[in-house]
Amino acid sequence: PLKNLPGDVMAEYLPFQEKHSIQEAQISLLFFGQFDQRSIEEARWFSQAELAEELPRVSEGRGVAFQVEITDPTEHPIPQTMPSGVVNYRLSRVQGNGQVSRVLQLENNALSVSFMDYDSWEATKKDALKYLRPVLVSLPLEQNPIVAFSLRFIDRFTYSGDPD
Repeated sequence: PLKNLPGDVMAEYLPFQEKHSIQEAQISLLFFGQFDQRSIEEARWFSQAELAEELPRVSEGRGVAFQVEITDPTEHPIPQTMPSGVVNYRLSRVQGNGQVSRVLQLENNALSVSFMDYDSWEATKKDALKYLRPVLVSLPLEQNPIVAFSLRFIDRFTYSGDPD
């Protein structure tokens, strides 16, 4: 526990978990541009097949695009519906208590994996690579390369001092 911090403003804070304070760890990759619908669908099917036991819950976002062209200002524009399809997907695992514990998500130009059941960096790194690999091998990275990487940790502490 952290005790008697400067100015004695904070009495005592305890980590969220017994061993550490990490509530969530997220690894994200950002790509140069957005992936098209076909690329997202292929990545979804491939990663879903590879990770069915580890991340059994599947959800997807579908979208519809409209295009409006005005060629003659005296006419009313007629919207044209473009084909609809998958614009993002999410594979996840739910614990026995109903809480989501892990999520793999591809949306537009971002791929991320989140761990709400963080135990250690070694285990998280191993699982993150296992989850990201099937998505990455199915995406056209030659045309849309990775341009950024981020690692985010959310720490949580519980105040256990005098409530006054």
